[in-house]
Amino acid sequence: MPTPRDDATGNAGASGNLGLRRFVAAALLVYWIVLFAATHVPIRRAPVSIPGADKVVHFVGYGVLGLLLTFWVGLRRPLSGKVLLATVLILATYGAIDELLQIPVGRTCDIADWVFDLLGASLGVLTIALLNRFRPRATGSPP
Repeated sequence: MPTPRDDATGNAGASGNLGLRRFVAAALLVYWIVLFAATHVPIRRAPVSIPGADKVVHFVGYGVLGLLLTFWVGLRRPLSGKVLLATVLILATYGAIDELLQIPVGRTCDIADWVFDLLGASLGVLTIALLNRFRPRATGSPP
């Protein structure tokens, strides 16, 4: 039997985690805006650059976005395979649009950047999915 803080799916009920949901929503919104702004500021080439460093930035940036978005979604509904796939597809689509929107501001649209966006986002989604799968459940809740 679910506790007062849990609904029938084993997820915390709306009243039980409203503060957490608002905090995660705010963090997700702020992070996504900062990420968008950072990828659309025209940059000058640094005199010395580390080869591949931009790919690490793409991977980590979208990895955090994947973590936050999946955590936010998981506070609203069970993280089924379909939900996780939809989350990855949303991030993949956003990453492609993000790359294309860099052209008007004088930055390059790079398929390799998008691939690292997708890899990072997928790892972020997978991380939350695994943490959710192995988290302790309320007594009587299905696994």
